[in-house]
Parts: sequence; structure tokens; C-alpha cells
Amino acid sequence: MLAGAKEIVLDDMCPMAGPKHYLRPLRNISFVSSIHWNTTKLSLNKCRLAYLDIEIACRYPMLESFSIADNSMEYLSPRLILCLSTLRHLDISGNMLCLMNTRNSSHFKTLLRNLPVLQNVSLAGNRLTSLPATFFASNCALETIDLSINALEQVRVQLSHLKRLTTLNLSDNHIGRLDGTSMDTLFSIIRLRNIKIELRGNPLACKMCEDLESVQWLVNMKQFLSNNHDVTCLSENDQVLAIDGQTIITVQDTCERPKRIIIWTTVGCATVCLSITLLALFKRRV
Repeated sequence: MLAGAKEIVLDDMCPMAGPKHYLRPLRNISFVSSIHWNTTKLSLNKCRLAYLDIEIACRYPMLESFSIADNSMEYLSPRLILCLSTLRHLDISGNMLCLMNTRNSSHFKTLLRNLPVLQNVSLAGNRLTSLPATFFASNCALETIDLSINALEQVRVQLSHLKRLTTLNLSDNHIGRLDGTSMDTLFSIIRLRNIKIELRGNPLACKMCEDLESVQWLVNMKQFLSNNHDVTCLSENDQVLAIDGQTIITVQDTCERPKRIIIWTTVGCATVCLSITLLALFKRRV
């Protein structure tokens, strides 16, 4: 009966208050069947699958969509992904893959290597502070990347080869100021195609002179920002400001303020010295 199902949903098989499941290591599992399977979509959300160190040999990969979200997963073996080479949609959001990135970095950076036709991937909510530069190197068909609700401070993953990319979701991360590498990375995809970048919910700053280049870039690229009217920054007074031309003037004013202070201080000192000198000369004449 399952073989004829287009979609298999096994969500919530285990209570979220129950123990986590650590499957490791399981090798040489073979999925060979004389029955033709029509299943193209599999969902294993909220099953407490915390560690999947599994290798499965598939003669005929068939899945196009695989969702294994909200499992608090710490590890997902690239060997398991070998059996999913036909995937177009992958949802691994709501997990703890930040731990895999830290503890098993060599495996994490190859996690998507064997998914050449992948179109949509969600890594949202994994507490990621960074991504390997070549993480998406083998996924040239990608159209949507969701990296929202993580802890990214910069964007330093290679994206310029993703010619079909239309949406990059970076909302609700920890991006305070885009550095030169991040601006170059984002511009590499902006200049090639019509793309929307989501940056809402980041603590973008317009407080200091060091923020000026980032703010200018955001204003110049605002047309490529999704919901750009909601992209804001925090001023030096912790006021929330819409990022626009006026924001640039505000930050420039912050940059010029020390110069003005020096000039006015110098003028003031010179005026006082001159006044004292003139007063002394006047007293001598008297």
C-alpha cells in the first residue's frame, strides 16, 4: 500500500517530550525492492531524530521532496543523502546542525554535495553562526535558500555560480554591519539576475562612522531587498530608522562630528588666546 503512495507523512511519531533518538552508525542498509515505488515526498518532522549516522544504498533514488524539520537534529550523515540524489526540495529547518558544523565540519560542508538537482533548501532555525564557503558548490539548480532564524553575522558562502537563485532569506540573523566580503557576495548574485534578498529582523546598525559603507550599500541595493520598507537600523540613540537616503546623511553627520568638535575647539582656544593677548597688550598701554 505504501509503495503506491505519492506522499508519506510520518510526522509527530514520537512525543517531543520524550527521549531523542540517536541512530549511529548504521551501514550497508540496502533499499532494493521488486515493487515499483511511486513515493516522491517523505516527511519525518518532529520525530526526535537527533542523530542520523545512516548509510543507505539505493538502486533507484526516487524522492523529490524530503522534510526532516523540527527534530533538534545534531547530525545528518552525507551518506544518507547519497540515497536522495533526485531531491528538489529539502527542509532541514528547526534543528541543531550548528553542532554538526562545529563537531563534524568536514561532513557538514559536504552535506549537500550529492544533490545536483536541488531547487529549494531550508536551513532555517539551526543556530548557525557561519557556513562553509563551498557549502552550495554542487547545487547549481538552487532557486530558493532559506537561512533565516540563525546566528549569521556575515554572508561568506559562495553564491555567484547559482544562476537560477531568486530568493535568499537571511531574516532574523545577527547581521549588524555588512563587511566587504559580504557585500561582494551579495552583489555577485544581484548583478546576474532578478533576485530578492530578505534582511528583515537583523540588528543592522547606523550608529557609527564604521557603519557608513554598509548603510550606503543597503540604500543602493534596496530595490533587491524583499519588503525593503521594513529593513531598518538602530541609530546611536537606539532609535529604529528606515534605511534610506536620510539615514546616510545621519551617519555622515556622525562621521563629521569629531572633525567639527576639533575645529570648534581649535577656534575656541584660538579666540581665548587672542583675547588674552589683546587684553594683556591693552593693560600695558594703560
